[in-house]
Amino acid sequence: SQALGLEFDENAFNATLVEVKARTLQSAKPSENEVVSNSCLERLKQTIPPTDDTAKYNYCRSVKDGYVFPKVDSVVQAVVRGGEVVSEARVGERVGLVVDRTCLYHAAGGQAADRGLLEGEGWTMDCDTLLSCGEYLVHFGTVRGMGEVRVASGCPVRVWVDTGRRLAHMRSHTATHCLNAELHRMFVATHQTGSSVTEDHLTFDFATYGQNLNKEHVMELERKVQEVIKSRLPVRRTTVSSNELTLMDNVTLLPGETYPSEGIHLIQIESDHFVSKEACCGTHVLNTEDIQDFCVSSVKSQGSGVKSLMAVTGATVQQVRQDGQAVLRDVAALREDISTVASDNNTKLEELESLLQSMKRQTTELLIPYADRVEALSHLESAAKS
Repeated sequence: SQALGLEFDENAFNATLVEVKARTLQSAKPSENEVVSNSCLERLKQTIPPTDDTAKYNYCRSVKDGYVFPKVDSVVQAVVRGGEVVSEARVGERVGLVVDRTCLYHAAGGQAADRGLLEGEGWTMDCDTLLSCGEYLVHFGTVRGMGEVRVASGCPVRVWVDTGRRLAHMRSHTATHCLNAELHRMFVATHQTGSSVTEDHLTFDFATYGQNLNKEHVMELERKVQEVIKSRLPVRRTTVSSNELTLMDNVTLLPGETYPSEGIHLIQIESDHFVSKEACCGTHVLNTEDIQDFCVSSVKSQGSGVKSLMAVTGATVQQVRQDGQAVLRDVAALREDISTVASDNNTKLEELESLLQSMKRQTTELLIPYADRVEALSHLESAAKS
């Protein structure tokens, strides 16, 4: 704007950007009960302050893998139903509650939203959907209680986070940082193109240039992340400005991402042999050992040199490994059956061929270790040719 001699109102631009993002988020919600209309948003802006969600970062590590997530004492500021502000909610109604303070994390930075419990005087609400709308967070759920309970603006409420889901998110999100750092150590030219952190697994999308990702690379990445976990490295979160960020060395930023001028969260994991520094708004474990375990499940091509890696963390890894061994046993049994059936027994051969194709599909889709998947598919391909 300066080069063209035009005036630029940064505050107006940022306000418009917030509204556009809010409308984009709303458009992704198919349920008409889980939206906030433009008129509703305007009313919220005129009557109540923005939601304070800084408590989402307020948790501590009491013992190994033992985390404490304090509840937040809050007040209902608005009740939303059908996209509009209403005076109250009754038992059995599905509504959205805007509170002044919350400890729940809304979907951002690839990390899925928290779930939680809102508890008032004589009523509760399981928050299963958290909608970020501009500067407000709307907690959606069904009001539960007895009798003629009314939930309205001014009602006191306590907010609790679903600790199991949150901790699963924290494990996987921290693991993506470890994975990204190891990718940069392994490949001269690579960058993240996207990520997704859910309760069940993580996906990490990335591009490499000049080198092709092979099985050995994948297994080395898995081993390196496991080493970081075993190293029990502290995970630190600090807040910096964009100017401070540009002066730092070895900071990983997401290409194309727009960062604010102030209040950027920096996640750092460092030792003599490992460095991870990323600007990130997500929630993370406070020590890498709390990731517990890490296992790559699949690597798929997204085209143009982009790969999508899926992995699991925590106690889920043990079950995934057991499932992988079960698949390998089933494949071995099928190969044995194929090798012993008579070549002129067409009916039996057709049955085994059908079973083989079914097993190939299942092996491709199941959540099992990447190494087991590759081995199983290789054996199935060999069996198909025999």
